Amino acid sequence: MHKIKFGKGIHEDTVYLREDIFANQMSLNCTGKVLLTTNTSDDGIAQAAKKKMIENGIQESQITLGHDIQVLEKDDLYVSYDPPDLVVRLVYDKKPSGMIKMKNIKMIKI
Repeated sequence: MHKIKFGKGIHEDTVYLREDIFANQMSLNCTGKVLLTTNTSDDGIAQAAKKKMIENGIQESQITLGHDIQVLEKDDLYVSYDPPDLVVRLVYDKKPSGMIKMKNIKMIKI
């Protein structure tokens, strides 16, 4: 949920926006790596997924195809294919032991 405040003092009001309603309008903002794993050998799906990521604000130079999530760091994106959607996850923590914590931030239809 996104929290937006309007006004000041006693005229202040808070509105909560559900991310799933606005998911298609929100572009992705990532300054790190984007690991794209399609879980399929179909090159057409991999190319369509890459094109969708670019349409959603990711630079082509940031996108890496692969399966090794250990290359990810905090604030990187992990994108997997869960037919018919791409599931975009944000890495919000990486433990010294190598454990990576992620949260879903967007679903994109291919």
